[in-house]
Amino acid sequence: MPDSLSLAQTLVSLSSHDDADAQIEHFFSYLEKNNLNGMLPGIKNHVQRIQQRNDDFNTLVIHSRHPLNEGDIQTIKNITGADSTTLVHTQINEDVLGSFQAQYQGKMHDGSLHGAVAQLNNSLTVSL
Repeated sequence: MPDSLSLAQTLVSLSSHDDADAQIEHFFSYLEKNNLNGMLPGIKNHVQRIQQRNDDFNTLVIHSRHPLNEGDIQTIKNITGADSTTLVHTQINEDVLGSFQAQYQGKMHDGSLHGAVAQLNNSLTVSL
């Protein structure tokens, strides 16, 4: 018997198909046919967690010492590969010296002075 997590993962996967409505309708028919409707609250909770993780992963989080204007944000989107519809959270961080630090889709993009020094240090260490 499937558990609520695997059913939630299946439901999320089905929602990305071209014929998502038909696939999801079939999914709920499967639940009803196999008397699994009691698992719906658990499935719902897992779907919400999966969606939150996906939203967090696909949100561009930018740390900078000063407020950024739309041009700055667009430049950072271009650097990180984020598209124009990407959700952006900006945070003022007094510890960021120089440009910015941004995290998007699991990658850290460090344009700060600290990041540049660390990169230079790594380059020098590797070449020795």
